[in-house]
Amino acid sequence: MELVDKVCHSNALMQRLAIPEHMWDIIHHSWRSGQPPLYGRMDFAYSGNGPAKLLELNYDTPTSLYEGGFFQWVWLEQSIEPGILPRHADQYTRFKNACSMPWRIWATAWKTAPFTSPV
Repeated sequence: MELVDKVCHSNALMQRLAIPEHMWDIIHHSWRSGQPPLYGRMDFAYSGNGPAKLLELNYDTPTSLYEGGFFQWVWLEQSIEPGILPRHADQYTRFKNACSMPWRIWATAWKTAPFTSPV
């Protein structure tokens, strides 16, 4: 999050990251007001020529949660087997809670937002 803070305070870094200039004020406001972050995963393909190609983008989806949890577990098992981690190590993580919290916050906000209709 320190890097995000650094980028949010530097138009030069925003430009270097190719963030469209018309989005800068929105990004600055979101960061300063403490909007909840989204967890996301981007899948790229890179041939070595030209820019990388975005294949898939998942934000706070059940698929990304499963994949993240699955590969964390595989990593844990593969780290215990050769003794990198002790046998009693666990996959303790607040991954699920951290990913679902922004949706709970937004759901509450959307109930009172003037641009939404009651469900």
